Amino acid sequence: MLLDSIAQKDAYDKTIIDKSKSFVDEIDPKVLYMKRRRDKLKAWFNIYFSIRVPEDFYRERQHIFNSFPWEENAYINTIFSKLSEL
Repeated sequence: MLLDSIAQKDAYDKTIIDKSKSFVDEIDPKVLYMKRRRDKLKAWFNIYFSIRVPEDFYRERQHIFNSFPWEENAYINTIFSKLSEL
C-alpha cells in the first residue's frame, strides 16, 4: 500500500498515517457508511492528504508521489513481486 511505503520512509508521516488509520477504523463501529474495504482505504488516504496538504492542491499531492523513490522501496517491490506469482 502506498501509505505504508510513505510511513516506512518518514517517522513523522508514519505517526500521521497510523493515527489516521486508527481514527477511520474506530469512527464507524456500526459500519453504516464504510461498508466496503475500499471505503476505508480511501478514507485513510484522504485523511492523510488532508493533513499533509490541507488545501486541495493537486500539484503538491502529485509532487509528493513523484518525489518518492518507489522503485527503491523494498515494501513496494515485495508487493509487486507477488503480482507476478498470480
